Amino acid sequence: MRRVWVTGAAGLLGAELMPYLAARGWEASAAPGRMRDGQSVDLTDATSHWRELDAASPDVILNLAALTDVDYCESHPQDAFRVNAGLVSGIAQWIAARGSATRLVHISTDQVYDGAGPHDESRISPMNYYAYSKCLAEAYVAQVGGTSLRSNFFGRSRVPGRASFSDWIVNSLRAKRDITVFDDALFSPLSLATLVAAIERTLAIPAAGTFNLGARDGMSKADFAFRLATAAGLPLAHLKRSSMDSMARAARRPRDMRMNSSRFFEVFGGERAELTTEIDRVGGEYRNEAS
Repeated sequence: MRRVWVTGAAGLLGAELMPYLAARGWEASAAPGRMRDGQSVDLTDATSHWRELDAASPDVILNLAALTDVDYCESHPQDAFRVNAGLVSGIAQWIAARGSATRLVHISTDQVYDGAGPHDESRISPMNYYAYSKCLAEAYVAQVGGTSLRSNFFGRSRVPGRASFSDWIVNSLRAKRDITVFDDALFSPLSLATLVAAIERTLAIPAAGTFNLGARDGMSKADFAFRLATAAGLPLAHLKRSSMDSMARAARRPRDMRMNSSRFFEVFGGERAELTTEIDRVGGEYRNEAS
């Protein structure tokens, strides 16, 4: 049985991925979370992680852990770099120090892009501390011949009290709350179900490098919200289109994060998902959930 050691296993992506890996024949073990036995755990404590890695001796380490609140990262850059890059640095050091054949697969972000998309992997334009910290993490991954996947996702959360982007849209409309969605923020996310299947392929195929992993096409977050609401059978009256310029926030945000993911599928195989198809399927799940 193949062994994978997963950081961030209790998060939105991890909660979807862990049962999928088990069903696919992986022996998936969760790294220490933020709490263990009632005590706070420092995710960047290399000493405790090294002990666990020595004991687990995994075939693959999958890093899902991240501090993803972009505005918090902007106001607390030390925390951003400690969590988003420091954890990866410690894992890479363990691989190098042990001369280990363990592979490192790291989930990065589409926030590293800006300018006119869709973007290939060769040009990045980080504009906030969150994006910079994720870029640094990718560099640590590259030092040990690992794999970084730049992505974005949506879908129904399995984690109580943790809402995804699509949950926020659906829950707001069900509660008849007005929400603002941006016409000038473009992205190409994947559904959680499609993303976890793609990640599993990267665990099985040892290909080093940084890869985009998104839908074939992209759209604005406003168009995404309207299409999701329609697919979920929800009224559109509470969706308000606007520009990112209307929102004052601590961190600057990229406007065009659409990605060209063709290289990923050339290396790891699989079908490139259409974003509209992904939205309609997930919207149908929300509709069925409410019926």
